[in-house]
Amino acid sequence: NPNPNPNPNQVARCCPEARVRELAELDERLARLVGMDVLRDYCADLRRDCLARIALGEGEVCPRNVLISGAMGTGKKLAAEMICALLRALGAAKGCTTTCTTLDQMVLDVRRDVTTVVVDGLPQTESLAEGIKSKVDAVLTNYPRHCFVFLGATHGVEVLHGAVPHFRKAEPAWLRLPNLTPAQLASIAASQLGAAGYALPVLATLGAVG
Repeated sequence: NPNPNPNPNQVARCCPEARVRELAELDERLARLVGMDVLRDYCADLRRDCLARIALGEGEVCPRNVLISGAMGTGKKLAAEMICALLRALGAAKGCTTTCTTLDQMVLDVRRDVTTVVVDGLPQTESLAEGIKSKVDAVLTNYPRHCFVFLGATHGVEVLHGAVPHFRKAEPAWLRLPNLTPAQLASIAASQLGAAGYALPVLATLGAVG
């Protein structure tokens, strides 16, 4: 597939705060990811949207909050990491690191100097406690320029989306990551083993012996 993203140097011309080297490295990482077409498409759309807003002179871009759902092993944490890294590389989010927290700890962990926040550990129950709902709603309202990325199992994300009033005022982006196929899992395993210095013919022999 052709690269849907603008050349990093073109990005730098219209977005002075962009970090060109980081954008190029992110493009390479995205291209290598297996089974993550949903993430690649979202990152391409996010980049185009940020650049269009900057080109129109909208000033500081306020990225949408993001929900990431999927089964275990579908790459939710990796997707969250890539989205936050892209926002920082584009200059759409400030700070060099991402705050990682939970629903219970959001009030304590969210800071004004770090504007990308990953929230993990969503509950699986049918409803959120009133205290948690109001806490999450208050944090999202008080930090409108932060990008919050909530990730969890599909049901947990659905519960959160339906319970928090802020999401009815400002609809978040929602990435639903599909399960990986056996062929994709094999490709990922081969890549990781190769990176660790193992030769596949040797591994096949060991498997036959075992």
